[in-house]
Amino acid sequence: MQAVINEQGAMVRGEADFPFTRQYRGTVPYIYFFEQQLKWGMGWPLGIVALAGLAWALLRALLGKARMGEWILLSWIVPYFGITGLFLAKFMRYMSPVVPLLCVMGAGMLSAIDRWSRRRERMEKRIMKERKGSSPSFASSLLFPSFPSLSCF
Repeated sequence: MQAVINEQGAMVRGEADFPFTRQYRGTVPYIYFFEQQLKWGMGWPLGIVALAGLAWALLRALLGKARMGEWILLSWIVPYFGITGLFLAKFMRYMSPVVPLLCVMGAGMLSAIDRWSRRRERMEKRIMKERKGSSPSFASSLLFPSFPSLSCF
């Protein structure tokens, strides 16, 4: 059993040369996984939303605005992908544990964008209603936020 584990470890590190892993030599770590997931795994529409959701969650974390659910998802994705992304052997099945979490992040991002657009629409209606009155109010002179306050989970 230990011999098999050692053999598989040598394969993913590129120390062992197997015919079915030669296709991965010369590929760019991390990027290759994203490329294959977009083309063959999730497909372009879902893949773009999922990866945008990951970028959105990472940005929120870096800005200190991530909520507990985002931290929980990132606490699994970042270490897992950080290690697995460096493997020489880049089988798509290695990303299977991450795909559902990426989809959740993409859905969270879309939900946050929807909430932001609804808030903005309500604000626009309220300002238009105030403008129809006889005197302009302070609220009608406010500019709309240029950067949405995205929150999810």
